[in-house]
Amino acid sequence: MLDAFAKVVSQADAKGEFLSTSQLDALTNMVKDGNKRLDTVNRITSNASTIVANAARALFEEQPQLIQPGGNAYTNRRMAACLRDMESSCAM
Repeated sequence: MLDAFAKVVSQADAKGEFLSTSQLDALTNMVKDGNKRLDTVNRITSNASTIVANAARALFEEQPQLIQPGGNAYTNRRMAACLRDMESSCAM
């Protein structure tokens, strides 16, 4: 399977043409959009601990039964597992 760059170059090559300005602009814009997405991912990843801490605080305020005896996050071990799972899903 060809990526966008290889596909555009291959199509132009098959026609014996150079890449047009519009094709180059489209590829440039695709890279810029990709960089924006990567910046967003990096920002979320670098703030994952804070995001999880705030989410956990809000969750346990809204559903205090989770941290009471018998709750899914009762005991330090279960709380740690819960926070670990929240953070791993945030960083993905």
